[in-house]
Amino acid sequence: MPARRRLFADIAPLRDSPDFRRLYVGQLVSFLGSQLAIVAVPYQVFRLTRSSFQVGLVSLAQLGPLLVGSLVGGAVADRMDRRRLIMAMQVAQAATSAGLALNALHGLGSLWPIYVATAAAAALSGIDRPARSASVPNVVDRSQLAAAYALWQVLLQVGAVAGPALAGVLLARFGLAPLYWLDALSFGAAFVAVGRMGPLRPGGSGPRGHLPRWWGGASLNQFHRLMLRRRTVHSARLISPCDTLEAPATRSSKRIGTSTTG
Repeated sequence: MPARRRLFADIAPLRDSPDFRRLYVGQLVSFLGSQLAIVAVPYQVFRLTRSSFQVGLVSLAQLGPLLVGSLVGGAVADRMDRRRLIMAMQVAQAATSAGLALNALHGLGSLWPIYVATAAAAALSGIDRPARSASVPNVVDRSQLAAAYALWQVLLQVGAVAGPALAGVLLARFGLAPLYWLDALSFGAAFVAVGRMGPLRPGGSGPRGHLPRWWGGASLNQFHRLMLRRRTVHSARLISPCDTLEAPATRSSKRIGTSTTG
């Protein structure tokens, strides 16, 4: 039994906490959906522009909104019901995915809506992910926190591999717009799962309804510590897969052809 525990992840948090199961399943579905868009966006941009530079520029355009969203989102998550915040983010992120789907509905669409929608999605993701991560201690026993966060990392790592693989298959078979619609639906599934949870009260120490001191001019050291605490650098990994898709997009565009234009 001890050897088995060392070999396999401890699933006790999933077994013992219904709310953690709901949070976990919602994150799994929405994360897989997001991976579909992470593959579709650079492919669409390359098909539109035939420029690897534009593919990288779309990724770069998400960086600023992601950083701001991560900083503000962490502060907001400490001062309001995280369940309501997560549900609101699912609705907003589904709207951005629906916008991408409508843009690709009759072909490759236009370039500027992709920039706008992906930048907005990055900012919303920066708000959503800290709220989800900070909610884990609310729904599992303190003795199971390590196991819960280990399961969370398993979800992210498996999703980061399985999601793009699934996206490639679906993209070749159905085209761009269905992938974006599936992404939007995945946020709906996460909304339902989180909606069945109980309230997730904030744990921030600051006054409710106010942003922390750094917003009004904290020192650089305070700002740097806050960046580390919110794991903003870790969140930026959501952008990096686009960079790795530049070369594959170049190779695959000739093979897939016009069958994936909508």
